[in-house]
Amino acid sequence: MKLKDFIDTVFSLGKKKGFEECQVHFTREREFEVHVSRGKVETFKDADSFAVGFRGLKQGKCGRASVESLDKESAELLVEEAFDNLQVIDSTDVELFHDGTGDYRELDYYKGEYERMDSSQKVSFAKELESHALSLDKRIVMAPRNVFGHVTSEETIVNTLGLEKEFINDGGYAYTMVLASDGKVPKSGFRVKVSKTPEDLDVHKIAEEAVQEALALLGAESVESGKYDVIIRRDVMAEILGRFSSIFSAEQVQKKMSPVRGKLGQMIANPELSIIDDPFIPESFTSRPFDSEGVPTYRKALVDKGKLVTYLYDLKTAYKDGVKSTGNAMGSSISMINIILEGEKELPFEEMLKQVEKGLLIIGVDGLHSGADPISGNFSLGARGFMIENGEITRPIEQITVSGNFVEMLTRVKLVGSDRELNLSMFARALANVPSVLVGELDIAGK
Repeated sequence: MKLKDFIDTVFSLGKKKGFEECQVHFTREREFEVHVSRGKVETFKDADSFAVGFRGLKQGKCGRASVESLDKESAELLVEEAFDNLQVIDSTDVELFHDGTGDYRELDYYKGEYERMDSSQKVSFAKELESHALSLDKRIVMAPRNVFGHVTSEETIVNTLGLEKEFINDGGYAYTMVLASDGKVPKSGFRVKVSKTPEDLDVHKIAEEAVQEALALLGAESVESGKYDVIIRRDVMAEILGRFSSIFSAEQVQKKMSPVRGKLGQMIANPELSIIDDPFIPESFTSRPFDSEGVPTYRKALVDKGKLVTYLYDLKTAYKDGVKSTGNAMGSSISMINIILEGEKELPFEEMLKQVEKGLLIIGVDGLHSGADPISGNFSLGARGFMIENGEITRPIEQITVSGNFVEMLTRVKLVGSDRELNLSMFARALANVPSVLVGELDIAGK
């Protein structure tokens, strides 16, 4: 059955069942990822999947169900399961649908170039990551992870209030991890690149930067414990922002599970710092014109020149606070779409280094899952990087722990770099386009 016919059938069945309003959300994702190690394919994924979600409103409550096929039986199952689900809901929260009004941006971001590649070309890319890395220096003893992947996402959302929207977006990525050894403790180097088209993924550059990092870390030692000015490199800052991005969710705030609860309108960061949610970055495969409730998205500052100016809302949390949705419903949660960090004045990375008399450059952290708590904002993370002395990188460091509170850290940001780059974040549905930052007096535990 075609999607339009399926939706019409579901709406007809839903009305007969007694639902006052009905909504269908169709999502399709085509994913490819190949992982190469020791010249062989370790894992190979080439998947095309879709799901159809149904929501039905009755007397302020919402029944939900989902299926993975488009036929009459699935349409009937959707409505029946949603109705059964409705009967056991004891929540008093008011559920709403969007009526399709608002300013929707037309986004023509789908390129399709990754999908036009042969699978053999994709495998060859991952193999070339490994072989080039191993050829660069005899101290590179292994490149255990060499990955090439891409994703295409399609969404259609229609309801009986008049909402009818669709979009498609795509993008790809590649990364490698290498191990270097000088006969002592091996060190790892990692490099990831996100790109809209395969032409912008430079296989040799990715491998070379990972190798340079691993070699530079050979001979790393700990440092004396104390407070240090710390430059957090852009890719690490992307991960940290992704991990703590949920603190801006109105749902977390309303549940009293956010460290910025009650701080709307207050200064929570350096007055020259802004954190922005931008759904319209052309290079990002998470960019989108509407959220999973069909509400139009828009570029918004969460922190504007240090001041917390808004939380992120879906329809339900917005109703509770008496405001409008910010267009940040992402499935069953609330999320940023693309994370941006900006400074009033931004310096090139080399200029930032020159501002540090004695400090650290952090290029990697461990423990973001267990060592960072978005409810309190506290973090304690294993870290590695380099010592900075008199504005220059002098020696590699490891076996240190950096700790603090994320919100307090925002107030201690002294400088923002201009070296921003689009990066993946393991802990958010968003990509992060952020630069390196210099933070004053972070607690470092070493030797």
